[in-house]
Amino acid sequence: MDTEAALQILRTFAAVLEQNLGAYRRHTEDYFLTPEWVQTNDLLLGDLQPVRRIAQQIEPELVNRLNVVTGMYLWPWGQARDATVQLIGTLQREEDLIRILGPAGPTIGAAKLHPWVWQPAAALWDDGHYRAALQAAGLQLDTELQAKMNRPDVSGVDLVSQSFSLSPPASGRPRLRFAGYVEDSESFTSKHEGALSFGRGCMQAIRNIATHQSDEPEEQEALEQLAALSVLARWIDDADVVTV
Repeated sequence: MDTEAALQILRTFAAVLEQNLGAYRRHTEDYFLTPEWVQTNDLLLGDLQPVRRIAQQIEPELVNRLNVVTGMYLWPWGQARDATVQLIGTLQREEDLIRILGPAGPTIGAAKLHPWVWQPAAALWDDGHYRAALQAAGLQLDTELQAKMNRPDVSGVDLVSQSFSLSPPASGRPRLRFAGYVEDSESFTSKHEGALSFGRGCMQAIRNIATHQSDEPEEQEALEQLAALSVLARWIDDADVVTV
């Protein structure tokens, strides 16, 4: 989570809460009829879901307090205000710790992985089925490569090997080529041989293992493997198909 961005959202939400509270205090009996209260209430309702998502990440027990509570002469946003103040305090402490201890380091945003990988894996991942998520992602990646190369006759390691092969395209056997590399140059060879070796490794050590073994990987290990599949997916997606 981007702590600074989350704090900005929460502080803006808190400021609108204070405006709404001011309108309520000035017109306790008919506050809901005043333009100021109606306007700020609409803003709060519009921003409530992002605030709840932030709470879910840092203090899930506060999510249910981020609601409108109705009652006679009761300010509807009272519980939400208390919860927002608590969330801001929690994030400020985290920000202080980052300044003292240094940043925790980068994190991998799973939802930003290549869609060929994340879309088939997402539902399984959320249920904790990491091996099945890797298997589904590997299968989808294989299917997408078959479609791009028009090669339904081959799959897996053989498909990757033939797609990134440095040999010229043959009849019925197109190749993948990255733009911006002069053919037969050192950079051309490095890029394509590297993609070939990396792709073979992904198919053998990730896709095949997830398919043929029943051991459930740890979440961090599975996430790193999913990220590797995403790298391969982007390379395949970015490369051009050449037939001559």
